[in-house]
Order: sequence, then structure tokens, then C-alpha cells
Amino acid sequence: MLRKVIRYTNFNDEEVEEEVYFHLTKAELVEFQLSVNDEQGMYGHIERIVKEENRPELIKLFKNLLLMSYGKRSDDGRRFTKNEKLIEDFQATGAYSAALIEILSSTESAVEFYRGILPSGLTDAEAEGLAIDPKVTPLMVVEKEKIHEKDLVQMSGEKLGEAMSRIAEGSAEMIYDRPDPAQ
Repeated sequence: MLRKVIRYTNFNDEEVEEEVYFHLTKAELVEFQLSVNDEQGMYGHIERIVKEENRPELIKLFKNLLLMSYGKRSDDGRRFTKNEKLIEDFQATGAYSAALIEILSSTESAVEFYRGILPSGLTDAEAEGLAIDPKVTPLMVVEKEKIHEKDLVQMSGEKLGEAMSRIAEGSAEMIYDRPDPAQ
């Protein structure tokens, strides 16, 4: 379960903070994965959206994921209530807009959101059966950090290790710089 404190300006022009919760059950993950008509599931669908440069469709996917995972947690932690009324009320607030913009603003925000809403105790076998990878988000398919080969040479050992880790986890990709033939 992901708990977020969202800051936004309400309709009275007041800066407010609101605590909101997001969570998906295993059943909801299956529903999300099957919500597209694509043989390769959600990630195949996203890859096609990227190739076609269909940004509105990608935003629609994230919007659906945000709304599908939104709910109210009971004080005792026994229930996480989701229903149309709660979602409709949330969508009418500045908190919804701020949350969506934050998720779409960076790969880091998308990763935090995606990993945070996954059910605790999701095993590797279950994730594989659902055709999801908890280490990869849909946005990472679209917005991978580009790390140029020439920049690696100038990095400190610590920065180089961090860059290589991001490449290994799939949130970044190596760009091999071709020598300029004029030189």
C-alpha cells in the first residue's frame, strides 16, 4: 500500500495537504493486465503506444491505474475501501490532478508509485504469472534515462556504479556515441 501526502491548491485558493492511499490486489493486477486487447498484455500494448508515439493513450493508462488503485484505508487497517463514489470524489479534487502530474513527471515518481501499489507478498512466480515485472513500470518503457558512453568516462566511481545499476535494472539505457568522421 502506498501512502502519499499530496500538496495542492484547493478551489478556495488555499494550499492544502491531503493524505491519500493507493493499492492494488492481485485480482486487480490481473484485471489491469487483461484490460487491453493485446496478445502480449499491458507491456506489449505500451510498447506499441510508444512506437506510435501515442502519448494520450499512455496518459490514459496511467490515469486508469491511478484511479483503479485509489481508496480509503480504515483506521484499524482491516479494510481498504474502493467504490465509484470515492473515486468520483477523489477525481474532483486537486489531489487527483497533483498525483497524476507527479506520476507522469518523472520515471522516479512512476517507479515509486508503481512499486508502492503492488500487493505486499507478491511472489516472483505470481508476478511472472501476471506478466508484470515489479522492477519495471509502464513509463520506463517510454522514458528511459539516456546515459552516453562518453559521460561514463567522466563519472566518479560512485556515480558510475549508480549509472550501471540503473542500466541493469532497466530504468536507463546506454547510448554509444559514434566517433565524428570529420575528426
